Amino acid sequence: MNTPNEKLSYPETAYYDIFGGPINVPPDAEELLKYVLGTLSEQESELFMLRYKDNMTFQEIGEQVIATTLRRLRHPSRSRVLIGKDKPEN
Repeated sequence: MNTPNEKLSYPETAYYDIFGGPINVPPDAEELLKYVLGTLSEQESELFMLRYKDNMTFQEIGEQVIATTLRRLRHPSRSRVLIGKDKPEN
């Protein structure tokens, strides 16, 4: 969505993208968002907050996700399987 980020801040940017355009944002919008984000998975909520509250771009979020994944894959319990030193557990 093409949010006018230079004019809006959190939680207005989130509401703008959720509803596809300008909308009257209630005064307790942050509390309401926190509640509905609680109905999503932890990962979905975290990604949403990175995008809207921390103002990260999709590229920045993607890079962070890949960096975390690579770090986890380097852990000995995984990397030893990748190089054939350990057998995968079924």
